[in-house]
Amino acid sequence: MVHILSRNRSHRVRLLVWALVGSLLAALLAAGGLSPRPAHAYTSTAGRYQPLPTPVRLLDTRTGTGGYGRLAPGQQIDVVVAGAAGVPPAGTVAAVLSVTATDTSDQGFLSVWPAGEARPTASNLNWGPGSTVANLVQVGIGASGEVSFYNNNSSTQVIVDVEGYYTSAPGASGRFRPLMPARILDTRSGLGGYGGPLGSGSTIRVAVAGAGDVPASASAAVINLTVTNPTTTSYLAVFPYAAGNSGVSNLNFRAGETRAVRALVGLDSSGSIGIYNSNGNAQVLVDVAGYFTNDADPAAAGGLFVAIQPVRVLDTRSGVGHAGAVGGAQRLDVALGGAGTPADASAAVLNLTATDASAPSFVVTYPSGNARVLASDVNFAPGFPTPNLAITPLGGGAFTLYNSQGATNVLADLVGYYQSAPSLGAKPPAPPTFSATSGDRSASLAWSAPSSPTTIVSYTIQRGDGFDLTVPASQTAASWPGLVNQATYTFSVVALNASGSGAATSVASVTPLGTPDPVTGLAVTPAPGMVTVNFSPPANNGGFPLLGYLIDISPSGQRIATQSTSVQIGGLPPVSYTFTVSAVNSYGTGPGLTSAPVNLGFHRIVVSLGDQTLYAYEGGVLKLQTYVATGRPALPTPPGDYHIFYKSSPYHMVSPWPPWSPYYYDPVDMDYAMEFIPGGYFLHDAWWRSWYGPGANLYDGTHGCVNVPHDAMAWLYSWAQVGDEVVVQP
Repeated sequence: MVHILSRNRSHRVRLLVWALVGSLLAALLAAGGLSPRPAHAYTSTAGRYQPLPTPVRLLDTRTGTGGYGRLAPGQQIDVVVAGAAGVPPAGTVAAVLSVTATDTSDQGFLSVWPAGEARPTASNLNWGPGSTVANLVQVGIGASGEVSFYNNNSSTQVIVDVEGYYTSAPGASGRFRPLMPARILDTRSGLGGYGGPLGSGSTIRVAVAGAGDVPASASAAVINLTVTNPTTTSYLAVFPYAAGNSGVSNLNFRAGETRAVRALVGLDSSGSIGIYNSNGNAQVLVDVAGYFTNDADPAAAGGLFVAIQPVRVLDTRSGVGHAGAVGGAQRLDVALGGAGTPADASAAVLNLTATDASAPSFVVTYPSGNARVLASDVNFAPGFPTPNLAITPLGGGAFTLYNSQGATNVLADLVGYYQSAPSLGAKPPAPPTFSATSGDRSASLAWSAPSSPTTIVSYTIQRGDGFDLTVPASQTAASWPGLVNQATYTFSVVALNASGSGAATSVASVTPLGTPDPVTGLAVTPAPGMVTVNFSPPANNGGFPLLGYLIDISPSGQRIATQSTSVQIGGLPPVSYTFTVSAVNSYGTGPGLTSAPVNLGFHRIVVSLGDQTLYAYEGGVLKLQTYVATGRPALPTPPGDYHIFYKSSPYHMVSPWPPWSPYYYDPVDMDYAMEFIPGGYFLHDAWWRSWYGPGANLYDGTHGCVNVPHDAMAWLYSWAQVGDEVVVQP
């Protein structure tokens, strides 16, 4: 974390207001409420999906398109869909809309539902101040042909593009066929024929028909479009390739974000879609989760969509469906029988929201009773709630939700379902061969592809303790790293095709053997010209007898071999060092454990929290004494013995807290900065500050850094070196 002082009192007041508003809305964001809501009596007529040739803009409050200006907090509007933008006025029962909020003044959410029906507790789109976010919305049409939009809190601009509609008119096209999700494009690995990021102003052609068991006759496909590692703020647009880019965005993102959005996109005559990136470079992934039939399909039956009034089926915050956050590698089975979904429904349409995340992660849904798929539905990071529409195949009327890592609360709002659809074929048999070979802290796994009535889309490697790994269908070997030597593990493999996961291979056991674990308890005690290195043996010898230890000294390049766990090293010039200790057994040398930098020069910086004073010593002689300002009571500068490990002049500091946090601050530039505690604790100048010395931390404290007057900081920066000791005293 990067900590600096808020610049002025008005800014602090604004942050306080954000904090109060945030606490009042915490129970509402991403939800609109906490208690479950029974399914409303509203149910649309079943309909077939008809994609528009290209998306058409229905509403843009920035320009007045659609008859509305900027939405105020608490404002509800009704937008005509049936009879507008190429959507037929008669027989239209639901619409597929790309909804974008931009230029938001505060945190808030948008709810979308059939006009004339009661406003649901569910949300479709969540945002923070200054955001541009988009989500796909699949919604029933009210009796008036309209759809209602409600903005709960923030003043915001709203853009609505219609991608297609569902019609009750008879016909063969537009009937949904769910598939086990399959990854058909990943520019990071070259999957799909494109290796490397999508550049600025570039369009790529992605063949959907023929991938993941999408037939050449498909009229449209359901995809999840994900962007990762973008270099700048931009957007992606997806469209039938031959139709060309309509200029309507599907996915908006900022530099460094990983975000996903669902899209129901028509296919051109070659079965292809186009993906366009507006600015910068971005890695792009596409997962396909189903397709729609065309007019010439002789076996077209079932697969019609039924919209319902949105109903909450999962809220881990309040115990609906599951109580408590979903942990890393944890799975939840969610049954939909009580939510108005028939037992033979082939797929559910859900608005998923991840919130209160502890780490960057993703969640994915798939039909219960199957192995995990190689796909994602919602990609998110700690901060504001992240939504995405999911079209999830069902197994026995239920779906499974998996969270990759960290812990996160998850909400799922059911907005409709697809009626039963013909089977696409049997699940695959088990891979005919499977072997597992022990390595050093790893297992090497190999298998052969089974014969299958439909295309294999991925494999799932299952570890006996509940962990798994998914790999693409092109891969029939994998390495599982990070195991503990001398521990026994069991593995099996299942193949997945369009219908689901098949039987598992027989179980294979491995017991990794190899190098020892790192040593423990490493401590380096400096003295003038020498150090004492102490450590404890590794907890695990790797399965082979320990022979001794190696101590590598940087930057001198010295290596010392020893059988002792306490070693004195002398004759060291007065510079900064690190010491890396590795255990050695008869198999080889294990991973090293490296000490913090140890400064054998005579520079020592002491920060006294009590009197808000900094002292700089050289060889025991005081060279500088100056008043400073340290962390406020809520964000204190932690006492301890540290070392400078990073210097920068100038330095651009950015708040790690989002704009709605009470600790947020605007980006700020300073002339000198030296980091001494990992996580963003710096010694730095502060041009905005006038108060240093006793009391500064209590009444005008920093975010944890040590603010130093400019001239004193300039001298300190030129005098101090990386590795110099920094002692923070109470």
